[in-house]
Amino acid sequence: MKKTLLLILIFSLAVASCSVMFNEETAAASAADTANRSSSASDDLVYSNGVLYSGSTPIAVVAFEDEHYRYGVSLKASDTADVWSKGDEGYYSEIICEVIDAEKRLFSGDIDGSDNFSVIASYDWRTGSNLLNHYPPYYFVKNYAINNNLPVQYRDGWYLPSIYEIFKVYDSRSAIKKAFDDAEIQTNLFDVSKSSSFNGFWSSSQSKNDNKLYMCSFPHSLSDDVDRIANYRSYYNNKVYDKLYSFAMRKFPK
Repeated sequence: MKKTLLLILIFSLAVASCSVMFNEETAAASAADTANRSSSASDDLVYSNGVLYSGSTPIAVVAFEDEHYRYGVSLKASDTADVWSKGDEGYYSEIICEVIDAEKRLFSGDIDGSDNFSVIASYDWRTGSNLLNHYPPYYFVKNYAINNNLPVQYRDGWYLPSIYEIFKVYDSRSAIKKAFDDAEIQTNLFDVSKSSSFNGFWSSSQSKNDNKLYMCSFPHSLSDDVDRIANYRSYYNNKVYDKLYSFAMRKFPK
């Protein structure tokens, strides 16, 4: 009798233990699943004909993609050309991206522009409340989503592209324009930067010439149909007090 009771007790403890383990594992899996869902801001996005939509609201036109991300271009560029910076800024070696051979699309250095602003901000306190007065292109990028009434979940993450990323956008210009036209989205991306006075777009890449007065720029309009890319490096640099246009980009997880 005692032996039977002992076996029943052992069996009951084993069942209870399994139940606890199951509940803990289920809770952990559920928590991880919830965390994964909440950490992804792209759950409601629909990708259709080159455009990312949240509901019926267009968020970005995809310029290119890799294994992990779709790289979206802002629906608008800055309305006016402006200087890259208005003060005596530093030389940021961490964000150098050199155009080695423009015709072959060869680059060296930092090709990802998404973290370039954080590098600058780590050195310069004026990237805070004084952003407009010191870094106009970044002011445009940081306020782009709010100024264009994008949904709250897509207001962060926009950045000023690297010179490499601008080349990628330029090389996809026909597909990008078709996506805008087919979706009937109004944009100025192909209208700005065509005048003789202000021609080109600012990048977030530091020029590799050991001079803090130069940043990498793209001296063309996205409406150029003929690839007139010049094959010399200095062509892709501008002094920080020159006036060019800006557009924003954002990574969207697949």
